[in-house]
Amino acid sequence: MPQHYDNAVKYVMLGYSQEFAEFMIGHSDIKVLETLETEQPTIKTHQNDSTLKVQLRNEGN
Repeated sequence: MPQHYDNAVKYVMLGYSQEFAEFMIGHSDIKVLETLETEQPTIKTHQNDSTLKVQLRNEGN
């Protein structure tokens, strides 16, 4: 069941992806590569609110 803050976090995560990822990971040397699909395959389908794919700048592809 969605919580009251889900929409606010989704807005910040998608609107400020770089800053959000840096804050959540606690590291400023990362690069947001893309926003991933919210439906991720698992044994049971689960719908995520939002998902980011990031890369640490000091790591290769």
